[in-house]
Amino acid sequence: MGVVGTSSFVVRRCWFAFTVFSVATFADITDLVDTTTVLGRDATLFCSNSEHSSGFAQWSDITVGGSPVPFATQADGVRRVPPETYGKYANFDLDSGSVTQLDLKISSAELEDEGTYSCTLNPDTKTATLTVEIEGAEPTITVDGYSSGNPIILRASEPSVLRCTARGFRPAVTLEWYKNSVQITTGVSPEAPTPNGDAFDTSGTLTFTPIRQDNEAILECRTTGQVVAPAKTAPLTLNVQYVPVVSVGYANEVITCSSDANPLATNHKIILNGTQVVKEFTTSQGSHLFTPVDGCTVISCNATNTVGTGTATFTDEVCLGYVEPTTNAPSKSPSTTKSPPAATNSGAVVGAVVGVFIAAIIICGLTIFCWMRKRRERQKPTRGQSTTGRDGKGYFKPDRQHHVELQRSGSNMVASSSKDDQPNGKCFGMILIENFSVPAVLDMLLIQICLVNMLDFVI
Repeated sequence: MGVVGTSSFVVRRCWFAFTVFSVATFADITDLVDTTTVLGRDATLFCSNSEHSSGFAQWSDITVGGSPVPFATQADGVRRVPPETYGKYANFDLDSGSVTQLDLKISSAELEDEGTYSCTLNPDTKTATLTVEIEGAEPTITVDGYSSGNPIILRASEPSVLRCTARGFRPAVTLEWYKNSVQITTGVSPEAPTPNGDAFDTSGTLTFTPIRQDNEAILECRTTGQVVAPAKTAPLTLNVQYVPVVSVGYANEVITCSSDANPLATNHKIILNGTQVVKEFTTSQGSHLFTPVDGCTVISCNATNTVGTGTATFTDEVCLGYVEPTTNAPSKSPSTTKSPPAATNSGAVVGAVVGVFIAAIIICGLTIFCWMRKRRERQKPTRGQSTTGRDGKGYFKPDRQHHVELQRSGSNMVASSSKDDQPNGKCFGMILIENFSVPAVLDMLLIQICLVNMLDFVI
């Protein structure tokens, strides 16, 4: 084997051994991550390799120019000389409790400590960035360009422009508005941050139109956007002033008047028919005894504060004999006129059926009456002669004229009554009693009951 061959063989063997040694011996660096701290606080950049036992280990600064500048080694610690080169790291220290650990500790971090640093635990190298935040002052809020105390005074239904300013933050923050801990997104106008030395100032406005229910609400301007520095908040209580809201009532001949106002109403008036002032008072509630004499009266009440005057009118005119509604009566709603139900023929049909059945009852009753009367006449010898038969038994022999009448009546099933047989003004019930037996009357009643039941079933 020649020299060249031998050299090539040795190189290959060395490279193989180095590769196997590197893979088998060293693992990646762990725990090194970007870190944020606040100006004046401590910070630590963690760097460890569980399988590092010996070899090169150091920290380098790659903030300037991108080229690593070593400033600390595991063997020598942090280099602090010459000052012109390493003076920046006067507050840096290494925490190397074991050969596998090389943490970098920064005490009372300064803005110049910000930067990107690399840790090398042979043969692996990783980088991390240190950020130093500046905690700014509490935000301030002005209203319509004027400084405002706490609480701030606003007028209901009148828009106001509130400006929030947060000064001295690094990095620049953004501003958010809240009312009673609920974020406001309408009417918010952010502005670009402006430099303030090593920090930034941020401002933004909120166009806000309060309502009377916002009185005593909590309005806040909060900073957001920093990692470690706590958010700053400017809380304010709203003093929303509004025209009095008046309530007027009438019960038991007493007029009552009250108001809800901010500031409180200083004058109240109970007025009749729009012009007649019957009582004035300064408290928030008052009453007046009133009994209507004649006609009707319109009752109203006025309340006045520094914002304006509110008026309320009782819903009903109070007239002589006025009856107050019950306490649980439903509230009035807009009057509506209902159309009458559409005409139908059902009533006419029912009436016709009733009439037919009543007529049927009367006809049946008269028919039964006439039939029973005729039957009785056949059994009573009113005309002709009584004679004796061959067997000695008596029998009735009608005369020729009466015999003819009986034949006619038999064919027609209705007998002609003589003048003496007429009811002579007696009622129908008396005729039944005089002419019919009890079973006959019961039969007629039974028939009528059946007809009535049929009528009820049809209806």
